[in-house]
Amino acid sequence: MSEGDRFNPEEVSKRGLLFGLPYTIEEASLVIIGVPWEVTVTYKGGTSNTPEQVLLASNQIDLFHPELGTPWQKGIAWDPSLMFLKKHSNNYSPIARQYFDVLERTGADPNRSPELLNVAKNLDVANNMMLTKVKESIQKHLDAGKLIGLVGGEHTISIGAVHAIADSKPISVLHLDAHADMRKSYAGMKYTHASAMYHISEHSNVRSITSVGIRSMSPAEFEAISQKEKVSLFTAHKLWTNLFAGISWEKLVDNIISTIEADDVYITFDIDVLEPSLCPSTGTPVPGGLSYAHATFFIKQLVKKGKRIIGFDIVEGGNKFSFEIDLIVNLLFDLSCWTIHSQIEKSS
Repeated sequence: MSEGDRFNPEEVSKRGLLFGLPYTIEEASLVIIGVPWEVTVTYKGGTSNTPEQVLLASNQIDLFHPELGTPWQKGIAWDPSLMFLKKHSNNYSPIARQYFDVLERTGADPNRSPELLNVAKNLDVANNMMLTKVKESIQKHLDAGKLIGLVGGEHTISIGAVHAIADSKPISVLHLDAHADMRKSYAGMKYTHASAMYHISEHSNVRSITSVGIRSMSPAEFEAISQKEKVSLFTAHKLWTNLFAGISWEKLVDNIISTIEADDVYITFDIDVLEPSLCPSTGTPVPGGLSYAHATFFIKQLVKKGKRIIGFDIVEGGNKFSFEIDLIVNLLFDLSCWTIHSQIEKSS
């Protein structure tokens, strides 16, 4: 008999286990990887602390999903193997902060300054190291037949996650975010939280990207999206206009899902897609976001429409206020349950 068989969800859950669940990585069908990385964050910091805080708070969750019951019985486990990245993040973050401070104070173009460009290249080396570690970790779990989820950490981590999964099969990406993140590069760096979706879109096995809730982008990002046939953009402004005109959220969501080409879907959930009152210490909050109910209804409809969630990440989480961590914990539980359930729905 395994620890999972002896586990009693009615009792106090043990702290330090994800959702208090006793499953080992070997027993679990879904593995959640903490990735505490924040090197290219340009405004509010702290997101590298989120994975550890989410893990510690997660044992407070109640283990009956109102719509799905107990899909966690298929096994959900925490993988701490990338938590060592926080040490590297802490080493590089001060360098990056100083670098961005120089750019903001002087308006300097790093591409015209060998000294600044050298700093940018060193930061890129650090980001590339992180992405390599993320890909290696995910590949190990994919080889073992696991589903994967990530808790960040800045949005840059999603590049490694999506590329690892897309290396072996065609997928679509559902991108929930306040920002387009479609810069080819930013501040002289190739890999940043502002360029995550650009690099994801460049993978040949990413058949479509559906970006939802966007309400902040540069002119070049809008132009890049316009030129990429695989990217469908649904701005928050357009969504609210349709809602205020009387079109139901269910109909809007169903129309959005119709743009998702592949049956296998990776969800990248940037917390700032939500209204900032729900996540005021996220790195770059933008007014006019979705409610928690809007977002989780979307995930439910995705599965009900026959899509299979083959991986996900939750990024850019703030942690200044405890309720933000609690929100991420609940979102992580919801996403985990729907991810496991989507395998059952698709195979039935």
